[in-house]
Amino acid sequence: MLNLEDQDECGENAVNIREDLDHATRAVRDLEAAVGRLQHRIGHHLDVQRLADDVQRCQADLLRLTTQTRQPASHPDLVLVPDDDYDATMWQDADHEGVRP
Repeated sequence: MLNLEDQDECGENAVNIREDLDHATRAVRDLEAAVGRLQHRIGHHLDVQRLADDVQRCQADLLRLTTQTRQPASHPDLVLVPDDDYDATMWQDADHEGVRP
């Protein structure tokens, strides 16, 4: 998961990342259209098919990145453990494996 918390007070980093992802998504859509036109004009050609496959991978990667950056960072619930002594009755039935009194 990407961490967007490393940002300034105004959330500039997150905004810039989202803008860059939106720009990249538009660029990949334009590339997809251009490759589609090449497929139409050239027909079945190995290199054009490779370009089309690359465009699909770019789309999948951008979707994954966009999903990761739009989700808030998850923080595990913190459990506070007091420094007080444990209740002695809690250990009443415990085995003392290898410990002699």
